[in-house]
Amino acid sequence: MSESPTPSTHVTRAEVEKRTRAVQSRIIDAFPDGAVSDTSTGGWALLDCSENEIQSSINATLTLARTVPADETYDAITHELEADGYRGEQSTNSRGSQLVMTGQANDQYFVAIENDKKRVLISSFSQCFRGSLADQ
Repeated sequence: MSESPTPSTHVTRAEVEKRTRAVQSRIIDAFPDGAVSDTSTGGWALLDCSENEIQSSINATLTLARTVPADETYDAITHELEADGYRGEQSTNSRGSQLVMTGQANDQYFVAIENDKKRVLISSFSQCFRGSLADQ
């Protein structure tokens, strides 16, 4: 994760989780029509940002009904979110390509399309906000 900006004292866990879930849904909706046959999401986890700051994280796994053009899908996701100030960065590693979308509040979304396994992994991280891991 990148270094976080100073958290807003008025942002609550409920607010950042609602926003994170909404952005994650927009990412899923950016996939080609009929490409996603199932969506499974995990539960929320709290992660340390720094002293007195935490962030919420949630993962989603999409089952693909068919392969999707990864670059075009990453472009569609980027296009969907860039009007709201998100910037996208594609990279390739030993497992394939991935997209990282970062918002102005430093919320981040990692998207990895695995056509060979007919799945997509999405890891979503909220902006940092005041709190501690004891708040779980």
